[in-house]
Amino acid sequence: MRVSLRPSKITLFEQLESDLAGMDGEVGVDAASAAFKSYPYFRTRSYYGVDIDKSALQQGLHDHPEGIALLADVTDLDLPSGSVDVCVSTNTLNWFGHDKRLQALAELTRIVAPHGWLVLELDCDRLLPEALVLLRARFEVVEVCYYGNRLCQAYESRLVSWVDVNRRARGLVGTVLLGLARIVSLTDRMSASAKGRTHAYVRCHWRSDDTEPASFVVDESLKVADGMYALNGSGDDRPQQSVRPATAGP
Repeated sequence: MRVSLRPSKITLFEQLESDLAGMDGEVGVDAASAAFKSYPYFRTRSYYGVDIDKSALQQGLHDHPEGIALLADVTDLDLPSGSVDVCVSTNTLNWFGHDKRLQALAELTRIVAPHGWLVLELDCDRLLPEALVLLRARFEVVEVCYYGNRLCQAYESRLVSWVDVNRRARGLVGTVLLGLARIVSLTDRMSASAKGRTHAYVRCHWRSDDTEPASFVVDESLKVADGMYALNGSGDDRPQQSVRPATAGP
């Protein structure tokens, strides 16, 4: 279970852990993974963490050396269409503006296999309806539920923000707030109604277009470090050759 000062994140990762337990296959992609934040929940035979932050990926490889790091922008993924069994993106797309968010959604949708899953977390903002239109045009099944109730909002906007500002308070106060966050998260169940909620959790399954399944391949010449590959020229220190295959099991 993910421990966090933010109750809404506890709700999100508990749901994600439950869902991913039933989503297997060959290839799992954690889009905008930071330091492989969702690695423990994947049940695919291989795990690929994608992020533009090289230092975060290095930390992910240190913590989970069985994974593979892909240095890339999620809006421009040099990966085969229809090749990923399970693709997840959380705590990222909300930071994008209109055009970039839709571009990222299009890319993530593109790489998902015809039988695959795409699991997303999105803000309940003015861009959400358009994002859902795009997803429903690409998948036969799009399930949406909502979380982040008013109690969570009050807790996160006041107490958590105070801790963020008063970093010296983290010690014992932070420990107490972690316990309180867990208690508050118990009130925040996934809901079919968006009323009063701040986040949407979206599960997409079964591509509705004519995409054919493809093998997931990462060009070995793109290797920049042990376990790390740079897509679309994202790395500036790429060696001329490498030997490690781009597959690993969590």
